[in-house]
Amino acid sequence: MLLTAEHQAIRDSVRRFAREKLAPSASLRDQAKAFPHDELHELGAMGLLGMLVPAEYGGAGLDYLSMALVLEELGAGDGAVSTIVSVNNSVVCGPLLQFGSAAQRQQWLPALAAGTQLGCFCLTEPQAGSDAASIKTRATRTGNHYVLNGSKQFITTGNNARFWSQPHVVTGSLGQSLANGQSLRVVDGPVWGPIRLDTDDRGWWWQLTTEDTSSTGWLWQERLNECN
Repeated sequence: MLLTAEHQAIRDSVRRFAREKLAPSASLRDQAKAFPHDELHELGAMGLLGMLVPAEYGGAGLDYLSMALVLEELGAGDGAVSTIVSVNNSVVCGPLLQFGSAAQRQQWLPALAAGTQLGCFCLTEPQAGSDAASIKTRATRTGNHYVLNGSKQFITTGNNARFWSQPHVVTGSLGQSLANGQSLRVVDGPVWGPIRLDTDDRGWWWQLTTEDTSSTGWLWQERLNECN
């Protein structure tokens, strides 16, 4: 594939960052189970946490080829960092950009793109991985807010809600079956119920596993914004 001069410049810049800032300390972060806060803040300052977000919301306004090049170069330096950046750009910023209201975009996207907030996407459940039809989490409207009942696990960057002001994009049904439709809720963190952290021999140690919350559910007493 022939890259434009702009694509080459983006690739080369991220390659230098990965070689100088990520690769030398990647194994140490894994061994120490240290979340890459400083590295992510630097990537945010470089515009790489909101690559597809338009400039009007503080993003870089790049194309998908640019994002692919960035993720490839970051992965060469530290696969874990590449995964975090991928999640923030795709399944967090993406739904907000495509389906969020103007107010929701203005509330969330500038901080996500700048790296002052870090998002996560809450899909997987103990009985459902990528099989969204098997999701059991339910969203019930109560007054001016929703009560979400369910369990989520293996949520990349999820446990770092305690360190970041973090939006969680949560999947759940409005009814008792898929026929009633899966939907997304944008929830401001930290909001988790009981949690435990499970380590992982691949270095993806920050993934969060929720305990079974079927008896009490997750309760957010403030109004939740919905992706329309």
